[in-house]
Amino acid sequence: MLSIVGMPQKSSLTKKFLLKGTKEIKMPSTIKKETFTMDEIFIKTAVGESNVLRKLGKNDSFTYSHEMRYEIHGEKI
Repeated sequence: MLSIVGMPQKSSLTKKFLLKGTKEIKMPSTIKKETFTMDEIFIKTAVGESNVLRKLGKNDSFTYSHEMRYEIHGEKI
């Protein structure tokens, strides 16, 4: 998604899996399961910069964050 809107991509790799369906999925008791809501809004900025607004939470309790990434003298901030 980041490359589509022209924003810099992360250099690390994280795998996340979204399990969606109408039935409850049976998971082994050794695996922790957590259900939450996350909305991300990507704001297009200058080349080499990124600006993301996030809403994350569950049970009607949410946190909001604003992440800005940019480069100064070749250093990513």
